[in-house]
Amino acid sequence: MPYKRLQETLQQLSGPGTDSRAEQLPGFTLVDVLFGSREPRFAAKVPAWKAVNGQLDASQRAAVELALTAQDIALIHGPPGET
Repeated sequence: MPYKRLQETLQQLSGPGTDSRAEQLPGFTLVDVLFGSREPRFAAKVPAWKAVNGQLDASQRAAVELALTAQDIALIHGPPGET
């Protein structure tokens, strides 16, 4: 039953306005991005921020800035940092 519900929800979300309930579902605005119909959007300017850990390297800072500017979704993948 859960798989059937998942399938129905995905069909509602990806359908061209066939069900107005789909627009009320969490994540509706992400569907086009997640299914490759639209590129994710990012803000042009990085908001001011201060790292809790002052020892972030350049790639870690870039990952934080990517997440902060993401308007839809940002995926950051990498090995865990040292503690």
